[in-house]
Amino acid sequence: LKELEEGSLASPAAIPARRQTGPAPCQTTIGQLCAAYEATPLRANAKTCHQNALCLRVVVRGGLGLAPGTEVDSRPVTVLSPDLVAAYIAAHQAEVHRATHQARRTQIQRTANSTLRQASSLFAPKVLGTLKRAGLVDLPDFRPFLDAVKEYRFDRVAKIHWNPPGDDVLARTLRDWAEMKDRNLFLAVGLALSCGLRAGEIGQARWDWFTARNGAPFLDSRERDDISVDVKNRTGLIQVTPLDPWWTTLHTRARVMGWLGTGTELVIQGSTTYRDDALWRQLSAWLDSLGWMTTKKAHALRAYAGSMVALKFGIYEASRWCRHSSVKVTEDHYTYFANSQQGIDRNQIPVHWATSLVHAAPANFTPQILSA
Repeated sequence: LKELEEGSLASPAAIPARRQTGPAPCQTTIGQLCAAYEATPLRANAKTCHQNALCLRVVVRGGLGLAPGTEVDSRPVTVLSPDLVAAYIAAHQAEVHRATHQARRTQIQRTANSTLRQASSLFAPKVLGTLKRAGLVDLPDFRPFLDAVKEYRFDRVAKIHWNPPGDDVLARTLRDWAEMKDRNLFLAVGLALSCGLRAGEIGQARWDWFTARNGAPFLDSRERDDISVDVKNRTGLIQVTPLDPWWTTLHTRARVMGWLGTGTELVIQGSTTYRDDALWRQLSAWLDSLGWMTTKKAHALRAYAGSMVALKFGIYEASRWCRHSSVKVTEDHYTYFANSQQGIDRNQIPVHWATSLVHAAPANFTPQILSA
């Protein structure tokens, strides 16, 4: 009190403010987290890690109400909160309410759950431990985010029932594809139909895979030994005898339109994100517009082609062509189209192994079995 009266005690305004001792805000961004995750050696392969990182970005966009493709890499990882998860699920719930078919509603729910599950893979304890040992130490506690994923995800999602398109939808699909002007979409559909390639395999396909064996077309990924192919999340080999008339339609139109490439050029042009994600969303939207009600629409095209092989050449040949681990996989999942055509004379089925690259493709091919 004496010092205050004498004026020797500094006034409160003159006393320096005490430095805050709390933790500094996290500065790590979504882009830095994803880049570190994809660059760090993990048990999952590179393509799986890339897809998980894409799913995290999808969740961030959906939770923030941003349009697909909007850049979110500059956002801080602190946006990964329970509120973000709740908003992401709410947006999908609104889409569910707008859907008019149960199959579509189920698809929306399953997609939302799958995307959240893949995004959560970045925050598994072993993954976070690996990231911190690699130098990415500025990370918040992600447990509230993970708890919200478990709390808000869709429960009791109805089981998917296969709902194959009718003959009219199939005929319209094949006609539209034969006249398609979108290069990448045309080639992607063509590779699914003529070679039975999976979506991930189509994104890796290169022009030097297009070879010949015994004077006939042959698709062989072994043409280049220095390029490995990811087949169902493991390094594998793709060797397929193409199926006509789809192979001839694919090759002839690509030549006429100037879409053919050479060497190790990728068949599907564009970024990895486009080849792994955006292209397949585009394909799904196209098939939706034609009346397809199936999920995994790119895979449904492969299943349709496999069913035609089963009808024409038998289930064992179809299993070999689809590169299944056992014929039971083919019987359980690739005979939906074939089952609806029981009793048909296999000679009436207008599919056959491709034998030439030079003869003209039919103008608007429509399988006879579709108009029967």
